[in-house]
Amino acid sequence: MTHPFLRRDWFIAALAAVIAAVVIVYMLVPRPTYLDSYYHYNAAARLAQGDGLTDMALWTHLGLPPELVLPATVTPSHLYWMPMSALLSGVSMAVFGVSMDAAQIPMAVCFAGALLVAVLAGGWVTQTRRGTWLALALAILSGGFVDVWGEIDTFAPYALFGGLALAAMIAARERGRVWLWAAAGVLGGLGHLTRSDGLLLPIVGVLAALSAPRGRYVSAAAVAVGYLLTMAPWFVRMLDVVGAPLPLGGLQTAYMTDYAQIFTYPWRTLSLGDVGIGPLLQSRVEPLLINFGVFAVAQGNLLLWPFMLWGLFRANRHLLITVGLFALGLHAAMTFVFAWPGARGGLFHGAAALIPWWAALTAYSVDALARRLSRRRPRRRTLNWVAVTAIILLIAGFMTALSVRRASSDAPPYIEAIRPYVMPGDRVASVDPPEVAYWLGAGGVVLPYAAPDVLAQLAEDFDLDLLIVTGVEVGSDGPTSSALPEPLRPMLAALPPSLTLEADLGATHVYRFVR
Repeated sequence: MTHPFLRRDWFIAALAAVIAAVVIVYMLVPRPTYLDSYYHYNAAARLAQGDGLTDMALWTHLGLPPELVLPATVTPSHLYWMPMSALLSGVSMAVFGVSMDAAQIPMAVCFAGALLVAVLAGGWVTQTRRGTWLALALAILSGGFVDVWGEIDTFAPYALFGGLALAAMIAARERGRVWLWAAAGVLGGLGHLTRSDGLLLPIVGVLAALSAPRGRYVSAAAVAVGYLLTMAPWFVRMLDVVGAPLPLGGLQTAYMTDYAQIFTYPWRTLSLGDVGIGPLLQSRVEPLLINFGVFAVAQGNLLLWPFMLWGLFRANRHLLITVGLFALGLHAAMTFVFAWPGARGGLFHGAAALIPWWAALTAYSVDALARRLSRRRPRRRTLNWVAVTAIILLIAGFMTALSVRRASSDAPPYIEAIRPYVMPGDRVASVDPPEVAYWLGAGGVVLPYAAPDVLAQLAEDFDLDLLIVTGVEVGSDGPTSSALPEPLRPMLAALPPSLTLEADLGATHVYRFVR
């Protein structure tokens, strides 16, 4: 595919991408704001400090090594999530010091790179300079994604590696070069190292190669070899840690009928026989509705998703075989297979790889609509394009402005409330162990989806000292907390023998384990 940009245009676009990335990353995200981001930051900091890929705070018990020595206070990290975000930020913090600013450097670089992928895609798809600039603007005005690009998470890296992998596949199908197919495999491997659903990238790459006009089997082999070479070190690490090349715990989430089951302890192997096909299908209805909202609102800025789809089906057929197949596979997997993880953020995270391409395809549809509106009056085509573009940018800008929520740099109130009770060396069970570890330096585990009588075993297995319950409310039926897994809520009315109340801070309770 040819590109309409000149060298000067590329320089200006790169400068604009860097400025936009730095402003969005550093102005909107002064610190981690949710569990995933805390987790990746903590892992990166431990890596930078020479502790390797290890955890001191478990957010799920899924995938723990079968031979884990108990009591366990430090465990291998990334037994559920993939390591790329922590690797990138860990290297940055090793060079520039352990801080949020240093951890965000790779996020800013990756986001700037993803914006340039939108420029590349916009030029390929629209074949016009103005369409290319529009694609860049739409990628910057990324709606619900705008305040997560700076998080220490998978968003920015996946947008870069996933977007580039799709670009390499499209270029390879058009030019038939083996090295481009190999590059697609390498980039697919980097995407998989970023997210588990990144495995779709090399799968789509192989399918795209097998349907290519020439050199099908050699091309497919090049994708596979590039992917395997990239992933080989991670396969070796996981074989050493858990005896399998990839984390196995995540596969069990396919049989969950409730997201809270991800916190079950001791973890039991879910199977179709345990759940039943009826309850499994019924449990997919709510994720289907949630994920449609993720597509239409988060990815499509509420009103722009018809433009995305119109562009996908009207643009070059290579895009339908690559971008279209990846988008279909991602949404299907996160809705019908891994439904609850998908509805609780998996699809939102995975869709980051599509953002540069959705921007380009929307720009293509704007040009197509302007042409249709100008069929009777061709001279008004530019005016119509400006009018449609203004409306599109207004919608994207409005949705982006609604999504901007700059977090405070201060610790959450409950962290300040429990700070006097968490002594150095204490280990804590809580709803968000990575958050507690980030602010207080205390390791621990997540509150289990289990009855209160399991807490004694949990404390023994992970050497726990304290248990924190947030969101406590007192109603007519006694105290309750929506933050507690439902099977644990009876403990608020009748404490198990393994716990004593250390402090009642109103909405937050601090309990101490009895040894």
